[in-house]
Amino acid sequence: MPDKGLDQVFTFRIDAEAGKLSLLDAGTPKSREGSGPRTLHFTPAAPSPMSWAKLDSTITVYHFDQSTGKLTPFQVLSTCRNLCR
Repeated sequence: MPDKGLDQVFTFRIDAEAGKLSLLDAGTPKSREGSGPRTLHFTPAAPSPMSWAKLDSTITVYHFDQSTGKLTPFQVLSTCRNLCR
């Protein structure tokens, strides 16, 4: 779950039996300062989740470890090309 104000993507484990979410500290990466992450997408077509950052117009791609829930950023792409100033 991205948090725009904290520039962080929080990762939770779902306990379906108890109906609770538990924060996974090890899976919670800090985003670039001032980036403003807004959404996180997991898709069947792409093995790596992606987060769109509103304030700096970037997409961060993560490695995801299903056993621990850890997200590790490995690529940051600009969505601007020559349009942003």
